[in-house]
Amino acid sequence: MIHVKRIWQSGHSFWRRVALMIEFFYNALSLVFGWFAMGNFYIFFVILTNALAGPEFHLKGISVFNTILQYLYIAALVACFIFGLGNRPQGSPWKYRIVVYFFAIITF
Repeated sequence: MIHVKRIWQSGHSFWRRVALMIEFFYNALSLVFGWFAMGNFYIFFVILTNALAGPEFHLKGISVFNTILQYLYIAALVACFIFGLGNRPQGSPWKYRIVVYFFAIITF
């Protein structure tokens, strides 16, 4: 991404350069959304679980359960970050499987 100006210095045709620039902007936008994706998922999870605490659902004690799940969600995100610092997923696949299963269960 740093060397995007080199596309215009290459020997490609004009339309190929335009296509490469479109692909560059698509990849840059995808990178930005990728950085904020986990935060967006967490915000959606909080909004969804807080909506379940509404009086129309008649679920007693759901706010305590939601708070526990929200803290566990944050703990799982932090655990993924810490796991990623230390090793590759092939080094300890059971750690990642536990977190993935946890995310799958709370998403369901």
